[in-house]
Amino acid sequence: MHHEFEDYRNKKPYTPPTWYEWQPENPFRYLMVIVAFLIGIPYLFGYMLTPFGCLMQLLFWDWYMYIREQSKYINKDDYK
Repeated sequence: MHHEFEDYRNKKPYTPPTWYEWQPENPFRYLMVIVAFLIGIPYLFGYMLTPFGCLMQLLFWDWYMYIREQSKYINKDDYK
């Protein structure tokens, strides 16, 4: 056994960060998606979001991207 190279200890299971602690893996992509959905797409259709509507859209897209990124770490073998 090569204890210097291999770690045989049990690893702690992955615990995802909460929504408030989450940081995106690709911050530039995150910002571009937020800008596109808060400013770009409404502008193309001739809409202007109210401050409350903009806040709701921001919270929704932030939550959606958090869920989407955390789903990458789910071990699908646990659900068979």
